[in-house]
Amino acid sequence: MLTWHNLQSLWHEQRNRLQGEFNRMMLAEFGMIFLTTLSIVILNIYTLTTQSLVKSQLRIAQENLWSTVFNLVSFTSHVGYFYTYMIAFRVYRRNVRIALWCRRETRATAMEAPIRIIELAPTSLATL
Repeated sequence: MLTWHNLQSLWHEQRNRLQGEFNRMMLAEFGMIFLTTLSIVILNIYTLTTQSLVKSQLRIAQENLWSTVFNLVSFTSHVGYFYTYMIAFRVYRRNVRIALWCRRETRATAMEAPIRIIELAPTSLATL
C-alpha cells in the first residue's frame, strides 16, 4: 500500500510540474502574440486616422521609419515561438541543446568481443 501511495504521489508531482511548465509557456506565448499583434494594430489605427491629413516630407519619412519598426516587431512572432519555448519549457531546452550539440544521451551498449582466428597446423596423412 505504501509503495502504491508513493507511486501515486510521484505521478502527481510530475504531472503538476509539467502543468506548471506548460502554463508558464502558454502565458509567455500569449504575451508575445499580444505584443506583436498590438504593434500592427497601432500602426493600422494611426494610418487610418491620419490618411486624410496633408503631411510634410519629414513626417512621411518618420512614419515610414515607424512603419518599418512596427512591421519588424510583428514579424518577430514567427521567430518568437522558438525563444518562448526555450525560455519557458525546460524539456524543450534540453532537447534543443542535445540536437544542437549533436550529442546522444549516454546509453548502455553491449561490447563485442574481438574475434580470434586460430590457425591449426596442417596435419599430414602420414602422421595419422
